[in-house]
Amino acid sequence: MSIAVVGTEVAVLFRAVATDGTTTEVFDVMSFTDQGHIACTWAYWPAGAGDAAPSEPDARRPSTRRPGPPGSR
Repeated sequence: MSIAVVGTEVAVLFRAVATDGTTTEVFDVMSFTDQGHIACTWAYWPAGAGDAAPSEPDARRPSTRRPGPPGSR
């Protein structure tokens, strides 16, 4: 897992493992307010990642699954 902090954004790149043993890399970005609260978060994983990709976003915070690669927002 790799973690990068730039200003008010935290980016995490990690490898997710599916129940069938296949793996995929997931890129997750969280933006924070000046008070330290999560403003938004989004994740990207390749098409065809199957069940290695999270099936539902975390209900405790707003989330959007982006269709493109990191940096394409």
